[in-house]
Amino acid sequence: MKRLLALVCFVLTMFTSTCFAEKVEYFEPNYNFKNIQKVFLEFSYKPEPDGVTEKLAESIFEEQVNKDLLVPGKLKNATVTIDGNQKESSDLQVKVELCAFAVDTHYEEGHMETMPCFRTAYCLTRGGHVAFVDVPTVEHYYIPGHNVTVAHCVVNFYGVDTKTGKIVWKRIDDACRVVDGDLVNKGKAIFRKCISSFDKDLKKKLKK
Repeated sequence: MKRLLALVCFVLTMFTSTCFAEKVEYFEPNYNFKNIQKVFLEFSYKPEPDGVTEKLAESIFEEQVNKDLLVPGKLKNATVTIDGNQKESSDLQVKVELCAFAVDTHYEEGHMETMPCFRTAYCLTRGGHVAFVDVPTVEHYYIPGHNVTVAHCVVNFYGVDTKTGKIVWKRIDDACRVVDGDLVNKGKAIFRKCISSFDKDLKKKLKK
């Protein structure tokens, strides 16, 4: 039964949850992030990505940052702020730039998929009894052509040392995912995940 459930999940995954994510990062090798006392995060928005307004994108950013970094107790040895009045007093300024956000549909041609599975076989034991065994194998399935809706999001992160004005951390997070149902909200979820992933790594770097 467990093997059958896994098999069904695999088939559903082929149709509904294909995803892709790529991160490109640069760190200044001699920069000591553990000396940072205050980080200022600033949201930036490029001209009107499809499916999300600047106001909505900024609210998603602030909500996720509040959840990950601004709740008391999240950081012990440093503080993070999105208050513009504290920008110049920070040690590190991080510009979070939403470069692309789109939900598009395209046609995917039919193709073959190979899927692992089990075949039940039987054999005779030395005592002449019949024993059943599961033999691993593969099966080939044809996936018919169909329309695929893809949410795509690109977010750039620039960490700049306030004193020197030098970029010490740069990340490009490029993510897309095949979605269905509530398309725009699922696209927003990808943007949230990009922010959350950066927040998690920032906490690690600030940890003394």
